[in-house]
Amino acid sequence: MSYMSEEERSKLKHPDYWDREPDTWGSIKDWDLYLLKKLNSSQVNKRLSHSALGDELRCLKQMYDENHHIYKTACHWQNALKGAYLIVNLATECWKGFPECKNRQKSDSKIWEKKEQISSLLLEADIVELELEIARASDLFKFTSYTSEQLLI
Repeated sequence: MSYMSEEERSKLKHPDYWDREPDTWGSIKDWDLYLLKKLNSSQVNKRLSHSALGDELRCLKQMYDENHHIYKTACHWQNALKGAYLIVNLATECWKGFPECKNRQKSDSKIWEKKEQISSLLLEADIVELELEIARASDLFKFTSYTSEQLLI
């Protein structure tokens, strides 16, 4: 059963994500994972995903009356998306305003490097997990067992 009309679906770039009860849309992270699965994972980053999400939310708000559940849910998502950007921008601006923080950052550069490496590894692990899930679903990924003699050849 379709939640949206064909006309409404045609106005969205990703109607298959939105064509269900708004309470089942999930969160921004769910959208990020959807887009990562839908598009080639090497093309998707958080900025692209959130930009696409913003476009979809604006479109949803234009299609529905402000009293409609989809409109209200789209507003809620937009606020969450704006909040994510504000936190990053606020932290960046605060950091710039405190020279002692800059000096501390220099002295703790090894810690910051390790943090970045760990974050990168966690993201890479998530991407690999999603790629494996996609491969398993499309039956492209098959395990083959070899004997030690076959491996030595």
